[in-house]
Amino acid sequence: MIDVSHFNKRFPVTTKLIVAVSGGADSVALLDLLCCLGYSCVIAHCNFHLRGDESNRDERFVTSLALRYKLPFRKIDFQTKEYAALKSISIEMAARELRYEWFRQLCVRENADYIAVAHHADDVVETFLMNLSRGTGIRGLTGIKELAGRVWRPLLNYSKQDIMEYITSKGLPHVEDSTNADSLYTRNKFRNEIIPMLQSVYPTFKNNVKNTIGYLQQTESFLQEIIEEKRLAIFKEGKHGTWELSLPLLLKEPSADFLLYEFLSPYGFSAATIQQLNDSIKKGQSGNCFYAKRNNYVIIQERDTLLLKRMIQTEAQRYEIHCLDDFSRLPFQMTAIVKRVGEFEIVKDASHCYLDMTALTFPLVLRRWQNGDWFIPFGMRGKKKISDYFVDQKISNEAKKNAWILTTEDDSVAWIVGFRADNRFRVSNDTSVVLCLSCVEE
Repeated sequence: MIDVSHFNKRFPVTTKLIVAVSGGADSVALLDLLCCLGYSCVIAHCNFHLRGDESNRDERFVTSLALRYKLPFRKIDFQTKEYAALKSISIEMAARELRYEWFRQLCVRENADYIAVAHHADDVVETFLMNLSRGTGIRGLTGIKELAGRVWRPLLNYSKQDIMEYITSKGLPHVEDSTNADSLYTRNKFRNEIIPMLQSVYPTFKNNVKNTIGYLQQTESFLQEIIEEKRLAIFKEGKHGTWELSLPLLLKEPSADFLLYEFLSPYGFSAATIQQLNDSIKKGQSGNCFYAKRNNYVIIQERDTLLLKRMIQTEAQRYEIHCLDDFSRLPFQMTAIVKRVGEFEIVKDASHCYLDMTALTFPLVLRRWQNGDWFIPFGMRGKKKISDYFVDQKISNEAKKNAWILTTEDDSVAWIVGFRADNRFRVSNDTSVVLCLSCVEE
């Protein structure tokens, strides 16, 4: 059980905290514990409106907690399903993005020092297994951090059982989330089915995982020191704001591919782009360019050197689209409406485009096309370079020069604006929600 007298106070009691309180046992225990320790707290509650009356019941309960503890209470309402559909992400991910962004804003507004959340040891095990199942590097296996930026997780060393014993011993009221028993959600499936099955085979399974995470955290820390040493030797600042990576020194390393990824990924280069660069290096090619388009960096491959530099782009060359309102801020008139299948008539001309909303990942990006961009033309299966498509369609040089493309967050081309959509985002028999676009270039 949690012993307040032996609890490790990471921060002095003068620290001001935003405490995330859902009303469940974990967050109620956290709130009570922090108050007992003497911290200055502001209660923050998110109503995601995912469980009808139950969501409103939770809000009323947390409001009563604020009165009981005589603490400031802040709450926010989220349209979580709409946000998830717009960004083409899961409900779980949508709720996470929404709450943490609000917590960060609230921390600034309330002049608080940290955000306290109620993750515990069982959450660490679940996250480890989920990341392992999805596929991840060592960072994804090192578990949830007790302190990440301004987010503090005081209960990470305590199990769910410890928390429930604390709640029971103090007679603390709490509410139960009925969806916790629903294994439709990925985390619940791990919590309710997969982990109990593993524990039936290995009774010390959770403790074993926690020990493994501890070893991996030490390994990552040690590894980062080595990577930094290699970076200083191989990757150095050059002239005119460029960085130069020595290929002879890199290729002497037994883990050259790994180091190249560690050096370049912080600049926004994707794993796929770095792999393409790797292949080009091994072929001894020269003169190729590789782009990190989200962060506007480019790698230029020379015979013995990789040159890294930032591309200079004007505001008018790239537009990020986070929501439907952003379509009104583009350099030409484009309308965007989300409709359900059957609620609209398809207009068959090049200025109109219809995309499967669930296949898109936001933010979308409108930018000029570049050499090397490719897409899968609507109705086809194979990839085609946009430059080749323009040649086949006998598009004039002036039209090619002024062409825009609409891409997804991972830089997949969804539409060559005014010409042709990508087959990966077509409206199919499985589509339920459609992004309807039309444009008039000035």
